[in-house]
Amino acid sequence: MKRKTLIWLLMGFAALALTVPPAAQQQAQAPAQQSFLPSSASFTGRAVRIPMRDGQSLAADIYLPKTVGKFPVVLVQTPYNKDPMHSWWLGEGRWGANSIFTDSNYAFVVVDWRGKFASQNAQVPGKPPNIGQDGFDAIDWITKQEWSNGKVTTWGLSALGRVQYETARENPPNLVCAVPIVMPLNLPYDTYFPGGVLWEEFTLMLGRIGFGTAIRDNLAARPLYDDVYKAAESAFVKGEDIRVPALFIGGWYDIYTEGVIAAFQEIRTKGGEKARLHSRLIMGPWVHNMDQLKNGQLEFPAAHLFAMKKTREFMDYWVRGIPNGFDKAQAPITYFQMGANEWRTAQSWPPQGSRDTEFFLGSDKTLAQRAPKGNSAPLTFRYDPANPVPTVGGHVLTPELQPGPADQRDKVEGRSDVLVFSTPVLNKDLAIAGKVKIKLFVSSDRPDTDFTAILTDVHPDGRSMSITEGIRRMRLRNSTSKVEFIKPGEVYPVTIDLSTTALTFLKGHRIRLIVSSSNYPKYALNLNDDGSMYRKGAGQVATNSIYVDKKRPSALILPVIGR
Repeated sequence: MKRKTLIWLLMGFAALALTVPPAAQQQAQAPAQQSFLPSSASFTGRAVRIPMRDGQSLAADIYLPKTVGKFPVVLVQTPYNKDPMHSWWLGEGRWGANSIFTDSNYAFVVVDWRGKFASQNAQVPGKPPNIGQDGFDAIDWITKQEWSNGKVTTWGLSALGRVQYETARENPPNLVCAVPIVMPLNLPYDTYFPGGVLWEEFTLMLGRIGFGTAIRDNLAARPLYDDVYKAAESAFVKGEDIRVPALFIGGWYDIYTEGVIAAFQEIRTKGGEKARLHSRLIMGPWVHNMDQLKNGQLEFPAAHLFAMKKTREFMDYWVRGIPNGFDKAQAPITYFQMGANEWRTAQSWPPQGSRDTEFFLGSDKTLAQRAPKGNSAPLTFRYDPANPVPTVGGHVLTPELQPGPADQRDKVEGRSDVLVFSTPVLNKDLAIAGKVKIKLFVSSDRPDTDFTAILTDVHPDGRSMSITEGIRRMRLRNSTSKVEFIKPGEVYPVTIDLSTTALTFLKGHRIRLIVSSSNYPKYALNLNDDGSMYRKGAGQVATNSIYVDKKRPSALILPVIGR
């Protein structure tokens, strides 16, 4: 794999592995004749081309209020095709009739990224697109139009959030604020290799949705954190690059839960003055999306369309100057406490008063706050990479895996290669908010293996609903830059980081921890040997052990809060 290819990938340009049209189609294009789109009662839509600084032009749809005047503009830049969004301005589709897209106080511009869909011909062969510069040029063009009042905000989810960061770092003078949704500032090594293990499901899904089919193999060829990853980081978006207020929106079941929180925290500490003082974070119970009623196998009515409501308040305050009190009334962090099913606020994350509390794994498969006192034998299971524990829900992107909370009983807990630890039925509510960790003492009869963990909330009807999950590769247990194989039979301490969450285990429920050595296809399989990682092959069966005695007290660590 070429060094430059991986650097572009880690900079967030995986999407830009494009099919380049013939050279004859790459010539500079004059703005095309405007064509009209279906109009609604409030908007008139038309297709245009927006000129870029290099002589190319990007395809865009603009939606203008039917009233006469100059309007603030919402800019949306997408690699996924602008055409399916048409229904939004008709009050149809996912956002319905009461969204920012039906508010005729704004004009809207939706642009296909360079090299994508109607902007495909704007791609210059051999030159990676600079999506930030394209965003700057789009804003510059917008502010010169007779229907623009010179104020622009950006909006969008996932990759549509990524381009907002790149645009903001170019510092367009007319950019007022931004709404990046379910997207970190950057995608570093740890995003692709959580716990030192390739996030295989994620990389394969990126290929399916148009971000380059070679992503998985390119990353697998360079599994250690090395100078190439460090070189990529030098080009990352940094907190100080963002100077405008941003409304960050993320989800407890999103694939980027940690990254969204980290982005907000970096902007709040290192961003420009307006960004530091006025950015806000909303964390809902959502998968890689926002505002949906159903996430996985659970519904959250109190969170339905909440983020869109806050988006309108945020934009109205900053872009239209409406004195709705948003900046003072909206706490720095608003988060959804699952279980209790209510919105809460915090000044920082984790919330004040969150404290790490240990629940020790017992030899009788219990979880208890009292540390073990005896010399119990370790709990042992066999992990066969040819028959891995299946991924059921969780923090995944692939629709077939049903992202979000999912019952683990049938396909996971009943297997012989998992260990299941549970508390007694709770006699009072227990609330957590923050990062979940597992500290294990382990051994294996192989030079390498993985250990996985899933935290679940066991309902009174028996459903064991997943909350968060994680993994750790033993050869990379101390550092993802250096391989250290384990000695068969020797006991090692290892920590598994699970993603941040906020949930109240209600009275009558139980807390459950599932420990194993695979969670596939989310995480790439460990073949349990000292060979190269991620090669094809049957691998070897490993006999793995968890220690739960006085000297080696394995524990689940929960961030317990007061309510």
